[in-house]
Amino acid sequence: MPPTPYLVAERHLRPVGKDCLVAFGGNLYSVPARKVRPRQLVEFRATKSQVMLHSTVADASGETLLAVEKQLSASGWEA
Repeated sequence: MPPTPYLVAERHLRPVGKDCLVAFGGNLYSVPARKVRPRQLVEFRATKSQVMLHSTVADASGETLLAVEKQLSASGWEA
């Protein structure tokens, strides 16, 4: 067994709404308006405890991470 457990994450593509919100798992997550445009696809990387939103295209510095948020349950409460 490895000394630390493997990080297991689901990965999904979702479009950004014109209000900079992205729907995933029955919840809405926000992304920075300056880094996305409406209808742009972003990648969700969801673990048991958090959701990481990545752009499908790297910015000028090579970064794709847009936001990190706590994973919410389907009712909108923290899991």
